[in-house]
Amino acid sequence: MLPAADPVSLIAALVVLFGIAAVVWLMIAAGLRESPGACACLSGANAALGASFLLHEALGLVSPQHYWWSDLLSLIAFALIRLAVPVVGERPAPWRSVGGATIAVGIVVARFTGGPDTLGHKLLIYGAMAALAMLAAVDPRRLLRARGLAPRAALALAAPLMAVGLLLLARPVEALLAPGRTADIDVASDFNIAWLWASLVLALLINGWIAFLLLMKLVLEIRRLTERDPLTDALNRRALSEAVDAEHSRQMRGRGYALVLLDMDRFKQLNDTLGHAAGDAALKALVRVLRPCLREVDRLARLGGEEF
Repeated sequence: MLPAADPVSLIAALVVLFGIAAVVWLMIAAGLRESPGACACLSGANAALGASFLLHEALGLVSPQHYWWSDLLSLIAFALIRLAVPVVGERPAPWRSVGGATIAVGIVVARFTGGPDTLGHKLLIYGAMAALAMLAAVDPRRLLRARGLAPRAALALAAPLMAVGLLLLARPVEALLAPGRTADIDVASDFNIAWLWASLVLALLINGWIAFLLLMKLVLEIRRLTERDPLTDALNRRALSEAVDAEHSRQMRGRGYALVLLDMDRFKQLNDTLGHAAGDAALKALVRVLRPCLREVDRLARLGGEEF
């Protein structure tokens, strides 16, 4: 048996937690220049989740007939989380598809599912939120892999949102396996107590995780800047030296490697006749031509001048 706990008290604790998180993310969005749009989305998501629990009939602030407000706010919250992670990675966010799906599910839930205690309602509302959470888990992996993080580490950093998706799916699964035992989250049952405690823990984890994601993005971006040539975005001399040292260590263990040196002909003549802007454009064009020819294991670096 789980320790005695009141579901209403846990719901109130979630309201307070999400409210504090919304204020913190809003302050970060207003005070920092790093991903203000993503921080604003996260502030809105926490505010919507807090309002969703606040408007739950267990707290007695709204009548049971208006349950769909709570459901709609929950959907909006997970839609904002789905949109926030691509914004962190400075990638286009799927505003239209996510917004359209959220509105469609909200309309169906409000009009056709027969109330919050039905299996169809739980399957639709919690399934939609779980799908949004799972889709959001794909983006941080892409973001961190694009900035050079190891595949396993990037996958591990996507795990918290996957855990949230599984937690959301637990409610319709429980309703399917034990129909009528746990009508809503305010019913005092072992399942509800465990679910609400897990929600508290994951709420803390997700907010901390996204803050860590922002930090990792900055760290990886700084590392990229220290390894790249600012003109061509090829590796610089220092990064090439480290790559050669690593390959030479592998060669000592019996794994060979090849080193190819390139030099642009008549580069000085190009600079002298057409100016340095033309020389810079030629270097960039060379890198653009070479990149599609590289394998995943290959490295392209600029030693200096026109030498690669």
